[in-house]
Amino acid sequence: TVVSALINSISVVAENLKNETISIKEVADSAAQISEKLSEASTEQAASVQETVAAIDEISAMVNRNAESAV
Repeated sequence: TVVSALINSISVVAENLKNETISIKEVADSAAQISEKLSEASTEQAASVQETVAAIDEISAMVNRNAESAV
């Protein structure tokens, strides 16, 4: 009957919608994990840059002291 066909069509659409929603959630979860990893890597890089700047500052201070001692 027409009603049965309509109900069947609606069921198929609902199932497809459910499957697509699951797929979208999986992609969103994956994107969130990647974002977290990128955030962690950025934090680590920032810490490394800070350490490098501190080392350069120390070297610069030593060079200045040596230059003043040589004069």
